[in-house]
Amino acid sequence: MHFQKHFLRIFFLTLVGVALLIGIASHFFSKYAEDKVRNVLASIPISVSTVSVNILTRSIELSSVDWTQPNDSLPQFPHHLFLNNLRVEGISVYQLLAKKKVRIHKIVFDIGEFQFNTGLKKPKSKAKKSSIELKDLTIDRLVLKDIYIKVFNDSLDQYEGVVSLSLENIVLADLDSIRELTSYQVKSFDALVTH
Repeated sequence: MHFQKHFLRIFFLTLVGVALLIGIASHFFSKYAEDKVRNVLASIPISVSTVSVNILTRSIELSSVDWTQPNDSLPQFPHHLFLNNLRVEGISVYQLLAKKKVRIHKIVFDIGEFQFNTGLKKPKSKAKKSSIELKDLTIDRLVLKDIYIKVFNDSLDQYEGVVSLSLENIVLADLDSIRELTSYQVKSFDALVTH
């Protein structure tokens, strides 16, 4: 009986110690990953107010995301994106590290505004090769919630409205063609557009 109590006490203390180590390690890995995400965003450049990475839930959350495409020809009417919240959930760390494949369960663009100027022509430039060679991208679900979208040509409005959209099973087999919309495969989608 005394042996069982002693064993249970050691087992419980070991379990608590392992949980504390996992908690502390995940905190430091999360902070490291947050710094990496901030560096990547600064290179794009995208402005965000907060970056939160949680290694245990395999998620990244950005708040107050603000991006404007630099443009020389018409600086008063650039492409522009603002989001209250951007969440990337269920990132497969194993697939990323072991197989160089990006697998994401869900990406949510939550309440924002996107302005797209069809009159802007960006000169073709050769994209830089990434230091990490990734093989493909799979997103189980991409959700846009209440995004005000405005499409215009210089200062003339062509379309504007609020879009809520859900895309299912998005696959991009060749990451070199990430900017080509025709390179993506989408299994299904559901949309609501209000004008």
